[in-house]
Amino acid sequence: MLLAFAGVKLILSETPVGELPIPLTLGVIAVTIMTSITWSLIATRGRPGDAEEQPTRVGNRGAG
Repeated sequence: MLLAFAGVKLILSETPVGELPIPLTLGVIAVTIMTSITWSLIATRGRPGDAEEQPTRVGNRGAG
């Protein structure tokens, strides 16, 4: 998303439209990052985290 925005910004800078204002650019970047973080937190809600210890089974203990 940010790469596409950067491409559009670069193309627009060479047209009569001119350069986009810095506050608009920073706003788009901030909203994109906040949306990505929020989406990631919602998507991983309820899943066991990496920090929690998960018991692992190694080999066939007790078989034999």
